Amino acid sequence: NNGSPAWDDVAIEYKPSEFSSIAFRNIKTYGLENLTSTRFRTFMDQGAVGEITEANYHLGIVGKVWGPNWTAALAVQGNSINTSDVTLSSNTSTANAEERIQFVGRATFAPILTDNDKLHLGLWVRQRESASDGAFTYETRANTAVAPRFPSTGAIGDSDTAWGAEFAFIHRNFSLQAEYASVNVT
Repeated sequence: NNGSPAWDDVAIEYKPSEFSSIAFRNIKTYGLENLTSTRFRTFMDQGAVGEITEANYHLGIVGKVWGPNWTAALAVQGNSINTSDVTLSSNTSTANAEERIQFVGRATFAPILTDNDKLHLGLWVRQRESASDGAFTYETRANTAVAPRFPSTGAIGDSDTAWGAEFAFIHRNFSLQAEYASVNVT
């Protein structure tokens, strides 16, 4: 928000223990590159996985638990808090669209976690419904955030189930990462 506070900055979080939390906020919940700060990405732009799966900020409730080298999270989310009129959403095709709902689960594990070496493994799954006669559109940009989005499927499917796998390895200044996602549209 260009340094200005706004509603999407508001977070309500309850921590029942040192290793758990329940949060109500506008939040990203899945995808390795998507959850990595833009300050620490290997490349300047987000890859296609985050764009095609629409792994962006969504308003909802997220429960998390974690340990020294693992995390687990469950979320129930709707649209972004910035989407006050869901009929204007870029991913709906109907004038009477209702807010969609999505369910997300994500787990990560770091079997190697030393000062010089780190290995990150993660899995996530997301199921969402358009909750109306609208349909989702799947599109991405060609390796840059400034180009138009293409290819685009147009409005297809009233629901989808997506899952993804994450891998990252860091050895001192060397890093290697990969992410895979599959989307089943119905």
